[in-house]
Amino acid sequence: MGTGIRIGSFLGSIVDFMIIALIIFLAVRSLQRFKRREEVAEETAPLDPHVVAQERLTGALDKLTETLESSNNQVL
Repeated sequence: MGTGIRIGSFLGSIVDFMIIALIIFLAVRSLQRFKRREEVAEETAPLDPHVVAQERLTGALDKLTETLESSNNQVL
């Protein structure tokens, strides 16, 4: 039986491959979950009140500029 495929060795290799593939799959999946949790924690971090106030003022100035420009265009 020297040159034939050794079925026991072949099946053992397949089982070993499946076990290693499953372990790698579970490791990658758990790392992805951990990364998502980190992103959610970063997004929910409290904002600096000064930054929020600055953003509101910038938005108000943008609206005021648009209003003034549209009124100037209507007069001309």
